[in-house]
Amino acid sequence: MGAYARIHQNPHYPWHAEGIAVPLAPPGAYQLSLHLKWLLPPPARPPRDLPQSLHQRDISWVALHSDLAEGKNNVMVQFKSSSFGSFSHSHADQNSFVLEAFGRPLLIDSGYYPWYGSPHDMSWTRQTRAHNALLVNYKGQGV
Repeated sequence: MGAYARIHQNPHYPWHAEGIAVPLAPPGAYQLSLHLKWLLPPPARPPRDLPQSLHQRDISWVALHSDLAEGKNNVMVQFKSSSFGSFSHSHADQNSFVLEAFGRPLLIDSGYYPWYGSPHDMSWTRQTRAHNALLVNYKGQGV
């Protein structure tokens, strides 16, 4: 997020970066980026001026927040109803949703991605049952 803040000069990115408690990579992990000439990031600003909901029409996702700037006060629900179906990076999870409230995940999109085609990826992550979507007669959508 710190790099994105410098590249895009978006004040919400450094605000988000400041909220990350532990670095995701050890120092020096991005040696190549040290040779780039970076602009200074803009001053951090919480996302109070952003819309609390967003509809990504091109991929048919909707995210609704009650308080985007204060996670401990926020209730978030996100819906996915993409016309692309289960293809490439999109799983068999059409008409699925996730719910978080007051900093806690309640209804999650589960699974992890150890590598493409791994047993877990194929038998869980890509399946409808790994997402909050309806099964019909215990069957999900086609992968």
